[in-house]
Order: sequence, then C-alpha cells, then structure tokens
Amino acid sequence: GGLRYVRHCVTDLRTVMDTLPLGLVVAGAEGRVSHVNRAAELLSNGGVRTALAWQTVLELLAAVRSDGGPRRKELELRSPAQSLVVEATQPESSREVVAVIRDVTEMRQLEAVRRDFVANVSHELRTPIGAIAVLADALANSPAADDAERLARRVRAEADRLTALVSDLLDLSRIEAVRPDPLGAGVDLVEVVSKAVERCRPMCNMHSVAVDVSTAVGSSMVVGDEEQLVSAVSNLIENAAKYSDSTAAIDVRVGDAADNSVAIAVQDRGIGIPSWELERVFERFYRVDRARARSSGGTGLGLAIVRNVATNHGGAVSVESREGEGSTFTLTIPRASTRQ
Repeated sequence: GGLRYVRHCVTDLRTVMDTLPLGLVVAGAEGRVSHVNRAAELLSNGGVRTALAWQTVLELLAAVRSDGGPRRKELELRSPAQSLVVEATQPESSREVVAVIRDVTEMRQLEAVRRDFVANVSHELRTPIGAIAVLADALANSPAADDAERLARRVRAEADRLTALVSDLLDLSRIEAVRPDPLGAGVDLVEVVSKAVERCRPMCNMHSVAVDVSTAVGSSMVVGDEEQLVSAVSNLIENAAKYSDSTAAIDVRVGDAADNSVAIAVQDRGIGIPSWELERVFERFYRVDRARARSSGGTGLGLAIVRNVATNHGGAVSVESREGEGSTFTLTIPRASTRQ
C-alpha cells in the first residue's frame, strides 16, 4: 500500500509538471536526466535550432552538479527568433539538479516596442518644442510688427501641432488600455459615420475637400465603444483630407461585408501610397510623405489608432492604393449578433 501511494504521488507530481508553461528538466546525482516535462520536450527532441538550447541545459545541469552553485544563461535562437532563459539549481537537501526554461520572446518583443515608442515620442515632441523655443527667441528680438505677427503665427502652428500629438498619444493610450465590453450596448455605425464627418468638417473645409456619404447596409448595429469607433472613422477621414488634392471629394461608404460584418470604406483621390509601403502605414509614427504630413499637422498616429480600434472590436482594417490615383481604407466590424 505504501509503495502504491508513493507511485501515485510521483505520477501526480509529473502530471503537475507537465501542465507547467515553464520547461522543466530534472537530473539525478549521477547526471542522468530523469524527467523532461512537455514544455521542455521540444528542446530535447527538436531539430538543429533547439539542439543548442538543449546542450546549454545539459551544461548548466553539469556545472551545478559539480559545485552546487546556481547557473543562469540567456539564449537568442534564430529562424524563427526565440529568446530563452535557462536557470539551473540544486534544491537544498536534494541530490537532484533542476533546470527551468522560460520563453521570454514576447516579453523581449514588448520591451523592444516600448523602447522604440519612447524614442519616437521623444523625437516627435522635441521637434515642435525646439521650434517654439527658437521662434519665441526670434519674436522677443524682433522690433518689426510684421515680423512679430509672422513669428507669432508660426509659434501658434507649432503649438497646435504639439497639442495634436499629445491628444493622439492620449487617445492611443486610452484605446490600448480600454477594451469594449462584448456584452455592452449596441452602436449604430451609420450614426458613427455621421458624427465622424461632423467632427472632421473644419479640416475638410480647410482643405477644400467635400465628403460624400452613402449607405447600403442591412443592419449597421455593432457592439462596442462609440467614442473609439468615431475616433477611428474620424482619423480615416482626416487622413484622406490631408492627402487629397484640393476640390477632390472623399467617399465614405457603409455597407455589408463578409462574415456578417459591417464595412466602412473611406476613399480619397489623392497622392496614393507606394505598394512597398502599404504594409507599414499602420505603424506608429510612420508617414508615407513626411514633408506633407508635417505641413498638414499629421502626427503619424492616426492609422495606428484605427488599427487598435479595429482589434478591440474583433474587426480589421485594410488599405488598397495606387500611386497618383488615391487610396481606400476599409474598417470592418462584426455585427452585434456575431460578437462573442
């Protein structure tokens, strides 16, 4: 009975070990590996890429077994990229040595994204702040009224640009932090488009761009956050206005899409996007035409906001474009009945 109980406990322990997300390798006093849980099996049974990691595990186990001191090593594997941390130790009063393997790939990627984001924000903020400081000095030393007025207008333009950047940063932060309640109230996308068009009217008038709205949809009700959706559509319309030629119209269409979804398409007849840049337009701070974006007050965050809103609502955003002919951005959101 006692032996059966011990075997039962060992079986239960190994079952628990196999459910752990961490890789776990146990070696006895003689150096032979006695257990490899499921998360670590790939290293012992994998191909060339994981052979290095498995060899590292064995070397650390041997080093700990020789002097009892803990060991730690970080590994960067390639094709595909994977970051591993291997830690080996010998528990007190135990003859066995244990290695724990942690996959920190996602954490490393998030750290890289965060570093890039901070660097980009610092650069984008430094430009208007520096310009304001220079213009303020010039304004203070300019006795001529005409010069003072011109410099004051430039100070105001840079201040407006800084305000827009901070506003977009706050919007992006809020959208990334707050996900809509899947059981929340319904939102009418036709009404969302109407509010977005009204919000963008001053910018469209400034660029002499008209907005034509058409709807051909069975049901335009979705579940989500109305303010996020209005923000996304507004960014698409403003983006179209910035890159459209004067007097060119923007078409905003609300229609049915596949998989019982609603699609909002925003089409402009502007400068278009080169095919090799289509994959990058939704990245933060990425601009196809930097000079034109800066002159129009673009922050480089609008399309990143749209992508995050689409993700939050279980939808997607896509773009089709031809240089010199214009672009069409399509935001697709599942209808209320299909949300889980």
